[in-house]
Amino acid sequence: MEDKMQACMQELLHGKKYVRLSLDQLRAFNNYLANAGFSISRMETIKTAGARTGRRLDYDILVLPEHEEGWSIFADPDRSRARVVDIVDQAVREGGTFEFLVWAEKPSG
Repeated sequence: MEDKMQACMQELLHGKKYVRLSLDQLRAFNNYLANAGFSISRMETIKTAGARTGRRLDYDILVLPEHEEGWSIFADPDRSRARVVDIVDQAVREGGTFEFLVWAEKPSG
C-alpha cells in the first residue's frame, strides 16, 4: 500500500490535480498526507453502490480562505486528518461503496 500512497503523492505533486481513491485507500492516503505535512484541500464523494447513490455533498470538503473554521482545520494536517476520519466513519456507518476524488496541498505557514 505504501507504493500506492507514494504514487498518489507523486501524481498530486507533478501535474495531476486530484487522485481517485476507494474508502480504504482514502484512509491510508489521509494518514500518509498528514505524516508528510499535507492536508486535504478538496474532496468530492460519490456513492457508487447502496442506497442514495450519486454525488454526496454531505461528505465533501472544500477549503476556502473566507471560511475561517474550514481554513483553520486545513492549516493543521492533524486536524485535517481527523476531519477526514470523521467523514470516512460516517460513510462506513451508512454502508455502500464510495469513491473519493482528493486534492491535497501543504498548508503554508
